[in-house]
Amino acid sequence: MVSKKFQGQDERRKSPRRTLLQTFGFFAILPEKGMHRLPVHDLSESGIGMDIDIEGEQPGDFPAAGASLTVHLYLNQSLYLPLSAKVAWIRPGKAGRMAGVEFDKGSSGARKAVAELIRLLDVLHDHAELSSPSGS
Repeated sequence: MVSKKFQGQDERRKSPRRTLLQTFGFFAILPEKGMHRLPVHDLSESGIGMDIDIEGEQPGDFPAAGASLTVHLYLNQSLYLPLSAKVAWIRPGKAGRMAGVEFDKGSSGARKAVAELIRLLDVLHDHAELSSPSGS
């Protein structure tokens, strides 16, 4: 189990989370809540951290901790991975509430794709360079 600090909090997870660069534009949609884009802040092989507040929604409208749900993890505007998950925690974030969502255990194709995506993100982190908006 990994035990280190992440954003000032103890990290207690089996697979380390990766903070996502805004460049990728990953987001989540919960089909039962409609087509609202929920920003994804971090990703690990076991789950995601994401914003959960939708404008006009009441705090109790989001599933409670322990609830099962379907998450569509969008990699771009049209490509997503459908994942079965459960809500691990909900707490205040910088712009509303955040939730930690754990993917269901199993060997689904989408779960395997998440593992490969994380490997790609790790390689990119180690070797890729980000150009400035001016192209220099």
